[in-house]
Amino acid sequence: MKKDFGIKVICTLLAFLFAYIAITKLLNYNAFRHTLSVSPVVGSKPVGIINIYKPKAYTAIISITLLIAMSWTVIFLLASKTRLLGLYGSALILFIITMYLAYVICFVTIDDYPFCGVTRPILGIFSMTWKQFLTFNISFLILSIAGILLQTKNKRISQKRELPNVALT
Repeated sequence: MKKDFGIKVICTLLAFLFAYIAITKLLNYNAFRHTLSVSPVVGSKPVGIINIYKPKAYTAIISITLLIAMSWTVIFLLASKTRLLGLYGSALILFIITMYLAYVICFVTIDDYPFCGVTRPILGIFSMTWKQFLTFNISFLILSIAGILLQTKNKRISQKRELPNVALT
């Protein structure tokens, strides 16, 4: 029962995080899409002398895919039968974002690049520096991995309990 409580806490925290991010990005969709369009990984480079960015066509697809993936992850995390799938989904999303943040910190002039396309929402998550945001992401990635380990361990324990007690002759 205690292990189940720990998994529920982890899944609730992750679900809250992804719901918050998805809702914030949806409410600020144009800023989110613009940030992706000028991203050094996803977007395009400046055209001509003036810093005018010509967005690539697939930034809309990527932004919508991210919002849908986060939304489904929230649903999977909150349903007990799909909890493990939600934990894997959250770990994957957090891993991709963490690698992206590490790339930006290491290889991009951060002063020239906007931060997440959202202006200081309720929790102040987007008022963090790039390095703080990377640390935040790594912390939640570790939390996801811990949830995966706990969930798989609990599944194995419950499967052992369900095995019939057959005597070998």
